[in-house]
Amino acid sequence: MELTDKMVQAIAEIAETNAEIWDVFDICTKHDLNHAEESIVIAMYEQAKHEMKSIIDLQKQEDKEINEAMRYVNEPVEYEPMNLTENGFWCK
Repeated sequence: MELTDKMVQAIAEIAETNAEIWDVFDICTKHDLNHAEESIVIAMYEQAKHEMKSIIDLQKQEDKEINEAMRYVNEPVEYEPMNLTENGFWCK
C-alpha cells in the first residue's frame, strides 16, 4: 500500500512532535486514518523507534569505549631516565 496524503500528514506530525505511542493513536484518529492506514503508520513508528534505539545503543557503546581509551591517554606517563655508563651501556 502506498502512503496516502493523510498518512504523510500524520507521519509528519508524529515526527515534528516527537510523539510517544499513545500520541500516535491520537494523531491517527485526528487525521481520520482507516484501520489499514493506521496499522501501517504504527508499524512505521515502531520500526523507527527500534532502529533509533539500536543507533543510540551503538553510540553509547562507542562513547564508553572512547572514554575508556581517553582515560589511558590522559593518565600521566612516567618516564624512567636512562642511565648510561661511560662506555654507553644502560644500567639502573
